[in-house]
Amino acid sequence: MRGVDLSVWTFDWDLTFAAIAMNHDGTVLHRYGSRDSRGADHWLTAASWERFLGAGLRSYASHPAGSIAGSTAGAVKGAPAKAGVKPLTIETIPAFAKRDRGECVHCHSVRPALRIEAQERGDWTRDSLWVYPPPSALGLDLDRDD
Repeated sequence: MRGVDLSVWTFDWDLTFAAIAMNHDGTVLHRYGSRDSRGADHWLTAASWERFLGAGLRSYASHPAGSIAGSTAGAVKGAPAKAGVKPLTIETIPAFAKRDRGECVHCHSVRPALRIEAQERGDWTRDSLWVYPPPSALGLDLDRDD
């Protein structure tokens, strides 16, 4: 996660696996990954991954800023920053910087650093724990392959 703009690459950083399909201009087209009480990989099926990839290719091909031919999507590490907005990286979060030893930063290190910062600012609440509630919280049970 070093150098990654957390305001662009937003997803549940506590997932076992997550993927983002995006255009080379930084537009996020689709996100993949989820978990619930049934297990960390319950929603990660070959069929759902295939649907994600297909949807990503279709969206990419129809995105007004690009096309599949001549794309530079594979070269993007952190996506372009929004004009006039300084990227938010984990290294710039003081709670993380205090304990940073220059080692590999895992995705699951992001949320605790942001939580500590919010607690120190005094604007963290218990409701902040529930960032990405599962559909079952609304009484929905989705087809895991679709």
